[in-house]
Amino acid sequence: MSSFILSSFNEEDLVLKMNECQREYAQKNKEIKFFLNYGTVRFALSRQEKKIIQNVWEKMKAHYKMYEKVLKIDLTDTKKKSLTVLNKELNYFSQFDNFVGNLITIYYGIILENPGLVDGKLTQINKRPLLFDYLENFYPYHDELNVVQKVSEVLTFIDENIKKSRNYELFKIKVAIDSNKFFREQNKNVIELPSFSKMNKMMYSPNYGRSILNIWLPWAMQNYPKSKVDEVFADTFSSQNWISYFSLKDYFIESPEKRELIYKTLESLYESKDIKKNILFYEVLSNEQWQDYLNSKISKLSIKSIKLKRKRYQELLIMNKGLDYAILNLFKLGDFSREYFIYLLALKSYGISTTSILPIQ
Repeated sequence: MSSFILSSFNEEDLVLKMNECQREYAQKNKEIKFFLNYGTVRFALSRQEKKIIQNVWEKMKAHYKMYEKVLKIDLTDTKKKSLTVLNKELNYFSQFDNFVGNLITIYYGIILENPGLVDGKLTQINKRPLLFDYLENFYPYHDELNVVQKVSEVLTFIDENIKKSRNYELFKIKVAIDSNKFFREQNKNVIELPSFSKMNKMMYSPNYGRSILNIWLPWAMQNYPKSKVDEVFADTFSSQNWISYFSLKDYFIESPEKRELIYKTLESLYESKDIKKNILFYEVLSNEQWQDYLNSKISKLSIKSIKLKRKRYQELLIMNKGLDYAILNLFKLGDFSREYFIYLLALKSYGISTTSILPIQ
C-alpha cells in the first residue's frame, strides 16, 4: 500500500514541484525545523514528525538486520558450519514471529535434523491467520526483490530436503492460498495447489482437514456452492480456538442456532483488552452480514465500532506494529492525516543510503 502512495519520483517536473511545495510549506509553518531527504525529494518535518520517523526506523532496524542475514544465507555451505554456529543462527531467526522468521527456522530445523522443531513450526504457520503476519512484519521495501528471491530459494531447499508429510502438504496449501499472484508464480513448482479431488480428500482428513478453518474455509468458498460450505463448516466453529474466527470475515453462518453457539466468543473478542482479539473481531465485522447480526446483538455497536476501530488502529501506530495494515484501515474509515503519511514515509525511506534527516539552515 505505501508503495502505491509513495511511488518513485522519477519525473523531473514532479520532483521540482514537490520540492517547491515543501519549501513553501516550511516557510509558512513555524514548527518545521527539518527536511527528510528521500530520493530527490525533500520533505519538511516538525520535531514531532522527525521523532515519529526515527522511532519507526529504530523499530525497523532489527527486522532489516534479519533480512540482511537472510540474504547472506548460503544454501550450499551449511555442512561446513559447526553445530554451535548453526544453533546460534537458529536461535537468532526463531525470535522473529513472522513468515520469514518462521520459514528460516524450518530451514535450520532441517539442517540440524530436528523433526520436532520443523513439525511444530509447520503447525504454527498452518493455524496462524494471515492477519497476525500483517501485525508482526516490516516489509523490506527497498530490497523487496532480493528478499523474495532468497525466500523462494529457501522454499525450494525445504521442499527438496524435508521429510514429506501431511503437515508439510498443508503448509504448501497455506502458502499458496495466502500468497499474492507474483509470489505464487515465482514459486509455482513448490506451492501450486493440488488437484481438486486431492484437496477435497484432504479437507475431510481428521487431523489436517476442515478443523483448520483458516486454510480450508477460504478454499471451500472458492470451490463449493454456499449450501455445501454450510454443510461442511457451519457446525465446526463452536469447538474452535478464537484464532480460527478470522475465517468468518468471508463466511456468514446462515443457521441462527449455529450462530448463537459462537456469539459469546465473538462478544468476548469485542470486549477483550487484547488488541489482536479486538482487531480480529473488526475483521469479522467487515463482513456486512456479520455486521448486521452483531449490531442487533451488541448494544450501540454500530455507533461505538467506528470510534473503537479508529482507536485500536491508532494504538498500532503508537506501538509501531502493523503500520501498513493500520493506516490502510484508517483510510478505509475515511480518516486521513498528515501523521499517517509521515508513518508511510518512514516505512518507505528506511534503509536507503541517500536518506537522511537534516536541520533547516
